[in-house]
Amino acid sequence: MQSVRWDPSDLELPKRVMKYGHLYPKYWGITLQKANDLICQNLLRLTELTFSGNPQILTRHLAKNALVNVTYEPARPTDSRIVFNCNNALMLTDTQQLPAFFTPEQVNLTKETKLPSLYPLKPTLNLDEVQVYDWETAYPFLEGFKHAMPHTIFVQHNSAEEWTLAQKQSKALIHSHATLAALARRLYGADVGVLPRPLSIQCVLADRGRHFTFYAYQLNTLDMADQEGVKNQAWVDTDSSTAVVDDVIVTTDLPYTLFSLADQMEGLMGYQMYTEKQSVQRYPIRLLNTYNPAVMEKLLTLYATHLHLGHHHQQQQPQGQRPADGLNPPPLTEKHVARRAVA
Repeated sequence: MQSVRWDPSDLELPKRVMKYGHLYPKYWGITLQKANDLICQNLLRLTELTFSGNPQILTRHLAKNALVNVTYEPARPTDSRIVFNCNNALMLTDTQQLPAFFTPEQVNLTKETKLPSLYPLKPTLNLDEVQVYDWETAYPFLEGFKHAMPHTIFVQHNSAEEWTLAQKQSKALIHSHATLAALARRLYGADVGVLPRPLSIQCVLADRGRHFTFYAYQLNTLDMADQEGVKNQAWVDTDSSTAVVDDVIVTTDLPYTLFSLADQMEGLMGYQMYTEKQSVQRYPIRLLNTYNPAVMEKLLTLYATHLHLGHHHQQQQPQGQRPADGLNPPPLTEKHVARRAVA
């Protein structure tokens, strides 16, 4: 409620695009950026309170606006130099690395998988060309900082433009890959290929403070030049809806919706919207229509990863379908995700 109703923000919201000659009025209220920041921080605060009796959480460290920068040199003369410059809204770290999500046998199975090709399209077709003069790999923490191992990152999507779920998934995976790639180059050197020990990270994508998807990413290699060798692996947890179309059961992936509003237009540009500054609000104050406890349950599961719970050391993964033996690599991997969306 604080992020969409009780916050006293009174900022000008993005103006709706004029449609069919209709000029929409200006609105003031809580911006998407503000609402998303509040909901992520409050959910994480409640999660930490749940495990407040566990002394191991004292090794956790939270950083805001953690910037990572990773550069990939062109493998061929016709290729372009690519820079991943990603800002993680929240970055939860620990003193120890997360355990690998996939077994060595499952990692070796990825050698047999061929990634799809975009030919004759250029892989960097939708990437912007910019003048960059600093090509150094940047990691948010200085060397020697003992809480520098990534645990979970929160990636925010605050655009008023509508993105597909695949584009949002691509954004989350690019942030996950860039964070681990920057760490891998610090640990194993700038020219590392296959990592001596895989690195793992968890990711939460918060879309406008209402919709959430959860990810587990394992970095096995930084050799991106060819199709041979092991690939990196990602596991995506989304909600789903099932419908029968022409006697065929169709399942559609959807994000987990934390809450719903009475008016669907509210939330596209901001929350608690006013037609004029300091005037009567556009919508009457009401409680949220629905609340989905599954989002909090999954956040608790992510936070509990690598914690000693009770007398047993439990290494948990996000709830949902677990990677099975003989798993084919997920359809979204870093080698072609970058071609579909820009973080």
